[in-house]
Amino acid sequence: MAIATLEIIMAPIVLSEHLNTIRKHPLQTTDSYRNWLLPAKLKLLTYALFFSGCALFTLSSAAEDKNQGDTVNMEETSGMMQPADGMTETTKLPRSIPNPAAQRAAALAKSQSPDTEVIWLETNKETQLSLYMPSGSAESYGGIMLFPGSMSTPDWPDIIRPLRIYLSDQGWATLSVALPDPNPFPIPTRDMQAKSPADTTSNTDSGADSTATSGESMATEAMQDDAMSETMAEEKPEAEEPYIDKLSRITSAASTVLSEREQNRQIIIGVGTGAAWAAAYISQAQDDQNIRLLMIDPRQPADPEAPRLNELIALLDSETVLDLYFEDSELSKTMAKQRLRISRRNKLPDYQQIKINQRPDDSKREQQWLAKKVRGILKTHVIDADFARTARGRTEAKEAMQLMPGS
Repeated sequence: MAIATLEIIMAPIVLSEHLNTIRKHPLQTTDSYRNWLLPAKLKLLTYALFFSGCALFTLSSAAEDKNQGDTVNMEETSGMMQPADGMTETTKLPRSIPNPAAQRAAALAKSQSPDTEVIWLETNKETQLSLYMPSGSAESYGGIMLFPGSMSTPDWPDIIRPLRIYLSDQGWATLSVALPDPNPFPIPTRDMQAKSPADTTSNTDSGADSTATSGESMATEAMQDDAMSETMAEEKPEAEEPYIDKLSRITSAASTVLSEREQNRQIIIGVGTGAAWAAAYISQAQDDQNIRLLMIDPRQPADPEAPRLNELIALLDSETVLDLYFEDSELSKTMAKQRLRISRRNKLPDYQQIKINQRPDDSKREQQWLAKKVRGILKTHVIDADFARTARGRTEAKEAMQLMPGS
């Protein structure tokens, strides 16, 4: 490469020296001058051709060497990138989709005290968290399943946690269940109607032409919209499973857990929207299971597919249905009156409505007071009522009536 460069540089220098030599001699037209000039031109041309050929040959050789080097490097690189034996195809790693609900459940399970047993309720389609606390006394009155409201957890500090801890201390085994996440709201279907051209007319020829052009373009857009609508209809995702089916599987698994721990008297306490879902489950399972229902401030779920709470009240034929509402809330009182009228219209003898006076001066004491209130209601309307239904209970009730004055 250096020799070629030197030869290219020397060629113009030789030519320049020769021209300077010619300038030093005056122009002559004699034969001697012609005889001298012709060999000089031939000699100069020969030198130029020789040096140019050498330069081209050197450059082509260098380019060929460089191409050979690049080829070797590419072969080495491709050899390094060849997959190992048995891995001729690219291995695709599975995509990891985050699950916030599962992450929250795992974090909640780790934060529990040793007194709480973490139980994962497994069905054939899902796994849900539940928190179990055994009865704190020698005699257990039964098992209680707690259904929290929407946007709550099985250890929600408002109502749920005080209930599951206090009722456990008072002889009830409690199992607080994390309800399945609600189904996402359905995506509204796009109703793409064919656009009609404007009804306006023009008296000029140009106006008529523009109206015709506008009509054609709108018709074309309408055809494109129809094609897009058909494509979207073909790519419609699979419908979500009804929420009540998911809830039924989880509740059945929770009931099995309590039965395995010899808690045959079972009650579901639902709070807020959890009360509505508890009523929906009992309305379907009351023929096969004897599960009592206690609702605390029941509310209608926001899920558009959720059954209407007022319609569920008419279907409840459970042995015990207790409806607790807060007296200081106008909305709660209005909804409670509607449910009471429905129960009377359908002649539900086991439906009882109880008002609760809240104490907003101290939230912590209020929660403990509510837990004690629920415990007393369970004793009166479940434990004592079950005892009164037995033969021994009827005998003792009859003897008590005879001992009353004036009997």
